Amino acid sequence: MTHTNEDLLALADRLDKIEIYSVREHPSGLGTRPIEAANNDVCEAAAALRVLVAERQAIRDQALDDAAQAASNRAAYFRDAAEIASEAGFHALRAFHAMRELCLVEIAAAIRAMKGKPE
Repeated sequence: MTHTNEDLLALADRLDKIEIYSVREHPSGLGTRPIEAANNDVCEAAAALRVLVAERQAIRDQALDDAAQAASNRAAYFRDAAEIASEAGFHALRAFHAMRELCLVEIAAAIRAMKGKPE
């Protein structure tokens, strides 16, 4: 099961609230002290989860940027093809390429919009 970024951040928040104690041998039975090494490990685990989420988001954003750029590049190709077809007098071909360009422009816009949405 792959955890979402929200799941991992919630777990990191829960880890931040954990404090590990040990019971000292004391005649009164009172007295506890935090175990510093264990608490440091918990804090490091929470920080590592946050870094993991940031890295996952950066990879996702880059992939979306790449996909949007590829769609934009392809749209430019069809825009150029439509111009060439129109100059040659092939109006039906121009319309075909213009429709493909419009679809790719819309796809690129949709991909860019996905960057603002969660997984």
